Amino acid sequence: MSPKFGVAYKLSEQESFRFNVSEAVRTPDLADQYFKWHYVLFSGEVSPTTYAVKGEKEEKITSYEIGYYHYWSNQGLSTDIKLYHDKVQDMVLSQKLFTAYTVDSPIEEGVVEDVNINGVELELDWRFQSGAITRFTYAYQDTQTDNVKLKDATTPIMMSFFGSQPLGDRFAVNGYFWYGSELNNREYKFLNSWLSYKLALGGYSKATMGVGMETRLDDNALVSRHNNLTKDTFAYVFTNITF
Repeated sequence: MSPKFGVAYKLSEQESFRFNVSEAVRTPDLADQYFKWHYVLFSGEVSPTTYAVKGEKEEKITSYEIGYYHYWSNQGLSTDIKLYHDKVQDMVLSQKLFTAYTVDSPIEEGVVEDVNINGVELELDWRFQSGAITRFTYAYQDTQTDNVKLKDATTPIMMSFFGSQPLGDRFAVNGYFWYGSELNNREYKFLNSWLSYKLALGGYSKATMGVGMETRLDDNALVSRHNNLTKDTFAYVFTNITF
């Protein structure tokens, strides 16, 4: 059960304030709770089985949000700003990893963390009569916790930019840039561009397909600090079908 209460106040047809508060519970899935699984390496080494004896308990999340929205119809420009506070109680931090131990080991019960998150998000969306779209987002997040590893796994500053330009009724060229700061004391940047094609399948069904290329713009390791992967650019094809 996840109750949510919200109030919105319209200052005009183009702008409004909102306030939301919600309670939520996130229950670890059955695999995290009970599966006694392990890793097997090509060398033949087998990790010990790691599991929670009585199952892992649920996390409790309380969220507060204050937001402001404004739309300039003549320019096709809209902005959305929100401040939020998330309080997470009993966050489950258990992991299933390959270790050098040779015996089964249950996860220690009761290893949880309380986390407070304060943040602000800004979005600018600009749409043109030609069908072109540009969107810029900025987010700042302050994570307050005593767990250093958990704090390193968060990104205090994130920015993204998306653009799409139609080429006729079916084709469009698209681009997306993402930047993350201080993620485990590193900066991450990547650029994704793709050509898409829309196809109607009848009724409300449609398909989108295309080709694209993604590249990393930083010198960080792709998987972990000591991996041996060097290729940071790859091409891909995709298909999305909506019914």
